Amino acid sequence: THGEFYSVCDGHGGGECSKFISAEWKEVLQREWIATGVPKAELIPDWAQRIDNAFLAKGASAGSTCTGCFLAPNADSATGDVHVRVMNIGDSRTIVSRQGNTDHSPKDAGERERIEADGGFVGAGRVDGSLAVSRAFGDAEFKSNPLPKKRRVNVVPDISDAALGKEALDFVGIVCDGVLENGAFDNQSLVEFI
Repeated sequence: THGEFYSVCDGHGGGECSKFISAEWKEVLQREWIATGVPKAELIPDWAQRIDNAFLAKGASAGSTCTGCFLAPNADSATGDVHVRVMNIGDSRTIVSRQGNTDHSPKDAGERERIEADGGFVGAGRVDGSLAVSRAFGDAEFKSNPLPKKRRVNVVPDISDAALGKEALDFVGIVCDGVLENGAFDNQSLVEFI
């Protein structure tokens, strides 16, 4: 059987982009997630780019981050473990038990390097002094480069794998940056809170 997909799409500049990509993820997964288990990691960036292209074609100016996870029974385990494949685009976060992904911030060296190579700059910790994330859907004004992976703001997801056992402490938490910003929670304090 297929697994399950859970995500948070956190819009900026309005909710149009997050609503669109939520619906598009559902369509893409229903149409193309054919195999059992979690989808192959190499499929996820292609799906994300196609969803972004479809939103950009609408000519809207909004944007959205997206983080989520695919869950499926672990075929290699007799213990009932669940395979978790996490994907993250932006500054929302998926935490699997005690592991969390990192945010895509323009302040990070690799992100800054890509932004500057595309003719942009990082000012006040923001892409071109404006956008606080360096990976997001939409945000057409940052995507003039014809090479999607080289754009100041792109949708190349970080992908990681984990396993959930039958332990009472194993869980997945998916949160937007509003839960994590301003020092309210870091990964560990969020785990403790849950």
